[in-house]
Amino acid sequence: MHRILVRTAFALLAMTHWSGSPASAQERTGWTAQAEANVGYFKATRDAGKILGSEVDAQIRTVVQHAPVFTLALLLSGPSPRFSLRTAVDYVKTDARGRALGCGDAGISGPGCAAHDVPATSLSGFVDVLLHNDEDGTGTLRYFVAGLGARSYAFDEDGCQGVAGDAVLFDVCRPMEEFLADQIGLVFRLGLGMRGRGGPIGWNIELRDHVGRFAGSGVRGEGGTQNDFFISAGVSFPGR
Repeated sequence: MHRILVRTAFALLAMTHWSGSPASAQERTGWTAQAEANVGYFKATRDAGKILGSEVDAQIRTVVQHAPVFTLALLLSGPSPRFSLRTAVDYVKTDARGRALGCGDAGISGPGCAAHDVPATSLSGFVDVLLHNDEDGTGTLRYFVAGLGARSYAFDEDGCQGVAGDAVLFDVCRPMEEFLADQIGLVFRLGLGMRGRGGPIGWNIELRDHVGRFAGSGVRGEGGTQNDFFISAGVSFPGR
């Protein structure tokens, strides 16, 4: 359901993104820079992976939980009004949640579906290409984003001693300890955005879809391709 909503949102935005009559734009004569600070929301639409079970162990699914995201970026605008470059860093503090496979689906619940959360920190760096439409009569600039970067995960797993007295959580925690390993991987992202200016400070709103693989660790771990949805808004400050 989440993937359907994400695809629908991007389709609707794409239909309106390049519609309308573009206004004329003046060619710039050099490069300019501006700093951006954004805050938003992150939601994973696919599991990070699963731990394969055996005769005594259940299969465990792992999902990175939704959380706020904080972004700092530097936007470089060149002579062409239709093209910009951007470097950006995303920071997310979240949890990786593990529970028995099937729990939460089709109304399956109960004592055997207890979840175990492991604190996680994700730091990502991107280089983006922004393709702009011309400004409309209100001074709003619409753009398409394509970017490539690297995403790291660091997990604060301190062992299963704290849940040793709970047989269900302990059986979830043990394979998660093996599966969750600190890692860095490539991520590709696409998005649509709008930006404008009110006085000396600019504003921006952006929707993005990040795609990258989560590397499961251990002999029974099976990582999955993550498809993460981001929505953010922020302000920009002109440079020289």
